[in-house]
Amino acid sequence: PAIGHARRMQVATPAMQHAVMIEAVENHMPEVIIIDEIGTELEAQAARTIAERGVQLIGTAHGNTLENLIMNPTLSDLVGGIQTVTLGDEEARRRHTQKSILERKAPPTFDIVVEIMDYYKVTVHPNVIDAVDAVLHQQPVQAELRWMDEKGEIKREEVIAPSNSTLNCSHMPYSFNNISCTSFALCPYHGCPLSNAAQRFT
Repeated sequence: PAIGHARRMQVATPAMQHAVMIEAVENHMPEVIIIDEIGTELEAQAARTIAERGVQLIGTAHGNTLENLIMNPTLSDLVGGIQTVTLGDEEARRRHTQKSILERKAPPTFDIVVEIMDYYKVTVHPNVIDAVDAVLHQQPVQAELRWMDEKGEIKREEVIAPSNSTLNCSHMPYSFNNISCTSFALCPYHGCPLSNAAQRFT
């Protein structure tokens, strides 16, 4: 009863989830698709296809923070993907950085990322482009912390997370594919209650 008039698509095997995602768009003309546990490159590709067709997309993946997703070679394309760029000497001096830097490769599939920190606490990144670029440039990341107090009221606070100085090219030994809106949640544990979280914090 919790899903109302929504249609639930059965996935026979986890390996076929990407095909079911595309089938849902092609055969049912949905306004919104909710996907639990995007976990493979094919599913990430399907998510981009769905978003580019104008369907609102809500999805989850395992991880603790946005940086976890950026560092994941399978799922990083959900937030635009990563590529290594070599700067000229003059540009590197102007930026006060090393010559090889990490840059976002494409527009993200999802516009918003929600880090589920606790059952009653989330961190919201309302602009994924700005957040990802800040992480890659090792700059502070602006976000919004939301939580439910003992009275059941939703509280909000603007927060600034420090940059991660360990995020650099030496930690990215992967070959990233060029796969490049919508909202997204990172679930730190199995069986994340996405629907409950959405009801609590929207």
